[in-house]
Amino acid sequence: MINTVGLSPLWQYLVSGDFLGFITAVYTSVLGVYFFGMMILLVFSPIYLKTRSAVYTMIIWLTSGFALIAILPAGFYQLGAIFIYLSGGGALYYLFRNMRD
Repeated sequence: MINTVGLSPLWQYLVSGDFLGFITAVYTSVLGVYFFGMMILLVFSPIYLKTRSAVYTMIIWLTSGFALIAILPAGFYQLGAIFIYLSGGGALYYLFRNMRD
């Protein structure tokens, strides 16, 4: 049995045989919360490019923001809050974009 107390978290993943956890831990230790944002961005980008409408993206941002706040641990609630802020800012832009006259 290997003593894993003095090992870093990355080595603990390797010793326990969790290679997927090791790969994810490398990205999350470097990028932090933004890693999950990048993964979600991979989903939202094709939706916007296919529909060319920010309304669908804002609706998804709003629902996923509330879901992420409810589901993710306390340290990661900022990601859900970012999506809620993005949907609110997008809604304000969509509402006031034609009032420039």
